[in-house]
Amino acid sequence: MKEDNYRYERKFRVSALSYSELLNTIHYSPFLFREIYYPRTVNNIYLDSFDLENYFDNIDGNSEKTKTRIRWYGNDQIKVNAPKLEFKIKRGHVGMKKIYTLSPFIFNKGFSRDHLMKVFNNSTLPDGIRERLRHLRLSLYNKYRRQYFISNDRRFRITLDKDVYYFRLRDISNYFLVKRSDYGTSVMELKYSPNDDSEATKIVEQFAFRLTKNSKYVSGVSCFTHTTR
Repeated sequence: MKEDNYRYERKFRVSALSYSELLNTIHYSPFLFREIYYPRTVNNIYLDSFDLENYFDNIDGNSEKTKTRIRWYGNDQIKVNAPKLEFKIKRGHVGMKKIYTLSPFIFNKGFSRDHLMKVFNNSTLPDGIRERLRHLRLSLYNKYRRQYFISNDRRFRITLDKDVYYFRLRDISNYFLVKRSDYGTSVMELKYSPNDDSEATKIVEQFAFRLTKNSKYVSGVSCFTHTTR
């Protein structure tokens, strides 16, 4: 993991402004952000250890932590095409991802950890990664709508998320009956290279929001559990 692969991800959890007001703030920025790609639904299945080590690393504020998830895009929740296994690694204030391609699978009622283990076995993964996954359990499924923006100089990216939904996952059959949502709250994320940190401060200052510690994984797990160490 080279130093150049790391980047800052500064998150703003915004409930004081409507989504349209938030869009206006981005569009009228002096950094001339413009929309790229197209809005799409992001889906994530999170995995964690049996004692929720990743969750508690975030709760405890540990500077070094890793989240494990399977991500795919699109409104079709059941037929999962082009899924990616992601290890999101955080070191202090910067982070990076290690990404592996997985085989397509069906994510429908009755989905279990056994089904997921078959996906891993049918995918081309390094032996060390496959062994690591054997010690993880199903933890959370979430999905949200995301828009993408880039500054005129292409050094800064913003993602804007809304309609965030969380579903509890168990290792045995899941029927997606227990659902929570972050109604009325948007999550804006500013992403950039560590070399641009001083310039990024100017972008942060133009927003009237407080910089917040926000993790959708932590928010989702916290909806369903009151586990303590």
